[in-house]
Amino acid sequence: MNSLIRLLRILVMLSGGVIMALALLLFFAWLLFPTDFVRHLPEKALSRVLPQWQWQIGSVHYGWPLALRLEQVEARSPGRGAEPVEALFIDSLTFWPDLFLYMREQEWRGTFAAELAGGALHGNGALQTDNNRQELVVSASFDAVNLTALGWLAQVLERQVQGRLSGTVDARLALQSLAPADLQASLQVADGTLPLRNPVLEHERLPFTKLSLQLEQKGQSLFVKNGILDSPLCTGEFAGVVELVRPVATSVVSVRGAIQAQPELFAHVRDQKELQALRLQAAQGPLLVMLSGTMHDPALAFEREALPFNPPLSPNQE
Repeated sequence: MNSLIRLLRILVMLSGGVIMALALLLFFAWLLFPTDFVRHLPEKALSRVLPQWQWQIGSVHYGWPLALRLEQVEARSPGRGAEPVEALFIDSLTFWPDLFLYMREQEWRGTFAAELAGGALHGNGALQTDNNRQELVVSASFDAVNLTALGWLAQVLERQVQGRLSGTVDARLALQSLAPADLQASLQVADGTLPLRNPVLEHERLPFTKLSLQLEQKGQSLFVKNGILDSPLCTGEFAGVVELVRPVATSVVSVRGAIQAQPELFAHVRDQKELQALRLQAAQGPLLVMLSGTMHDPALAFEREALPFNPPLSPNQE
């Protein structure tokens, strides 16, 4: 019995020594982490995975436990025209890879968190291969992202959209193009402004306190569902579909809605004869509107006939 106790003491001491050695090893690995040397390694890795983007990383830090933190990340696309697309800037991006899963099944999976445009984003992702096709499966939530700080969005739409974006998204993306093969999202924008390319009732901007909607993509069709607008000009609901093409700004929009006009909607319009019927209809109930054209150049029109507002059905609702 004494020999057994003595053996257990030796094992405890040895295990304690091993743990201490590992702790010291990890501490000095973190202390001596050669950030200048490895700063370009993530850039090269990202360039191999996503060669259509040019990557630049300001600094790299090792985090505890088993985390890699990238700061001042810049992703730039050359674009399709002579003028390059404005870069996407991420203040910080932290990865927590599931190394044990990779060692067991050789599958890359992990969680991530990012700070960008004054907001926060976190979620999880996995790299999957199906029929020799690599896909990135992502589930994420984001909060208070400042749309004004997204320069690439203003460049694509040629308008400066304002507001704070929050929501969730689940997507399956083709790795080489990042084109979504399947997407579901729930989005909310608070305290925003949408510039109107063609003035509506002499309003050049649509201010709103709340804009929310759900998106569901099937193939090249992006269904817009459960849209809600709360604006000083009007309140209402909308739904429809966007037929996606490249470039995205030329995608065809077909969205219908029913709005309840507020007095401010007609504040800048003279009492023209052709608007009398519209004013009368607004006083009696909701106005039906139709948004058509493209994302780059949409057109908004009031529907004169009192047709019921029947939102289009997504494939899951048919």
